[in-house]
Amino acid sequence: MADLNKIILDVKIMRRGIIKQLQEYFSIYADLEKEVQNRFHDEYSRNNHKLSGLEDFHQLSYACKKNLTTLKTALNLISKMSDLSGFEINEEDETLKKLDEILKD
Repeated sequence: MADLNKIILDVKIMRRGIIKQLQEYFSIYADLEKEVQNRFHDEYSRNNHKLSGLEDFHQLSYACKKNLTTLKTALNLISKMSDLSGFEINEEDETLKKLDEILKD
């Protein structure tokens, strides 16, 4: 039988790691989204406020904004997961139980 305390600890460690990685990814992606937005607006201004020829750039800008929102949602969902570290499970060995029963008889 698997040790529940070990599994709970593994879940806790993995959750922390995922949250940390998502925070780093979010930070980098936020920088990317900001840079794409700035460059798109610059190109849009140079193009006399017309999208003609900037369709791909516009799609990239939209995709970055959408992905950043998705990343933020994922980070919030994982952060809201219940922390199981407060639970301590004491498991007894079945052979010890049987031995106790035999000794009692």
